[in-house]
Amino acid sequence: SKHSERGDCEAALKNFTRAAKLGDVEAHSHLVALYQGGEGVEKDEKKEIYHLEQAAIGGNALARHNLGCEEGSKGRIERAMKHFIIAASHGLDESIDMLKGWYADGHINKEIYDKACNLYQAAVDVRKSPQREAAKRAKQISSDEQKQRDEILFKQPSSCHVGDCSICLLPLPLDVTRYEMIACCGKPVCGGCLYASVMRDGEVRDGEVALDSKCPSCEQRFPQSQADRDLYRMKRAEANDAAAILEIGTGCFMKEDYSSAFDYWTKAAKLGDIEAHYNLSSLYYEGKGVEKDESKFVYHCEEAAIGGHPRARHNLGAHEEDNQNTERANKHFTIAASLGDDESLKLLEESCESGKVKKDDFAAVVRAHKAAVDATK
Repeated sequence: SKHSERGDCEAALKNFTRAAKLGDVEAHSHLVALYQGGEGVEKDEKKEIYHLEQAAIGGNALARHNLGCEEGSKGRIERAMKHFIIAASHGLDESIDMLKGWYADGHINKEIYDKACNLYQAAVDVRKSPQREAAKRAKQISSDEQKQRDEILFKQPSSCHVGDCSICLLPLPLDVTRYEMIACCGKPVCGGCLYASVMRDGEVRDGEVALDSKCPSCEQRFPQSQADRDLYRMKRAEANDAAAILEIGTGCFMKEDYSSAFDYWTKAAKLGDIEAHYNLSSLYYEGKGVEKDESKFVYHCEEAAIGGHPRARHNLGAHEEDNQNTERANKHFTIAASLGDDESLKLLEESCESGKVKKDDFAAVVRAHKAAVDATK
């Protein structure tokens, strides 16, 4: 067929003839077209019919139908009818349509037409039943999996993804400037505990922690330079510390090395880091360091949202709203606002004013938002 496609009909004729002699039914069908159109060979009706018959004998329903048309054009209705019935028994629509027309015109009786219809329907059922059942099972499985996923996705997280301060155990604020991930041990410490530690062990000089101060979490001395901080981070990363790997990836991102950032964040995400999932969703959304991919953007957003990430949850709400899924969008905004996300709360307020969200439901969200914010003060 490759020869035929590029116009080398003589070579095609030679190859199809060889294949037909070896019993290839499809080759007979190709030879029909060549002898009918005179491509690479003189037109020859006898050889055209011969190969048409060989293809029909081999089970090619369309060849069988074409034989019926050939016989019908010559007024041999009975022979044509037999070909059409056989083709219809293979489930060929053209043949059953032809028989339907003949029945309407009175060329064949009801008994013959009913027999053809039964044969045709049996062939269609045999062909479609496995496909239909497979599609039905796949749809059911997909529906069940989606329900299970939604149960997990729309469950209110017990806390925000940033967690608690490792010293006072109070919830950390969403504002990253109000807490610090200590380089030596990778533990999060709120600004208050960090300041108290400095006041206990050292001092603040020009707004910076004194070099002789100790980490309030692991009691080691604070890294004395950026090089020390990087060394601590690399040691933790080598030990598969997800937070350290995340930080290294963030450093790469800040240098616009998006490919390396993607690699580090992917590893951190596999180790269960929620922020890494959120960062990966941004890369897939913007196409930085990787091709844009909506499905992967949604996947990583969902993983981050399930882990309690308010911004990821907000972005899922925006995505659902863009797709006209208002109910799902408001569910996401409600969860995000309950974790302290201001923008989600604002959108819900607008929805409440427009009547899309009930006042009582919005009031409950306001209380939850205030409680989440107050807990970090």
